Amino acid sequence: MKLTFIKTALIAGMITALGVSSTWAATADGTAGASSTGTTDITITIPQLARISDMTAITFPDWDGTGGEVATDDICVWSNTGAYNITATGDGTLNAFTITDGTDTIAYLVEWEDANAGAASGTSLTSGTALAGQLTSAVASACDVNGLNSTLIITLPSAQLEAAGNGTYTGQLTLVVAAE
Repeated sequence: MKLTFIKTALIAGMITALGVSSTWAATADGTAGASSTGTTDITITIPQLARISDMTAITFPDWDGTGGEVATDDICVWSNTGAYNITATGDGTLNAFTITDGTDTIAYLVEWEDANAGAASGTSLTSGTALAGQLTSAVASACDVNGLNSTLIITLPSAQLEAAGNGTYTGQLTLVVAAE
């Protein structure tokens, strides 16, 4: 009797140490007979998830020397909670929103609109700072049901363009979404 108790305690301790769930105890084998019924529990854990997709490269037309330039990209954001935050970072010094030709640098502005695609303006983003409380209408992670639902807006201010030398300016913007 004492040996059986020690074996049982040892097995229970090993299961606990391995992090194995003890939900298997809720299963039940059937008894022998003309028919037999067994049961088992089925469990899955779904964590908070988010996905950003359908981003495209933003290429501005050649600047004609007047005014600033604005470009948009309609994007899909999905979250299984329906809410998310978004953080943008540039690849400039200290993650600044900048593009460069290797010599000169142009600072740009970033805005985000979570309510719909095709927006002309949104909430200004600060590099490295999460914009919380965003909502998504997407019901599938691939956005194949509701389609594009958010807009990224990039502005190159005229003062920045006027101060820059001629050349081709490039940079990279990173967007990270996290479910809330």
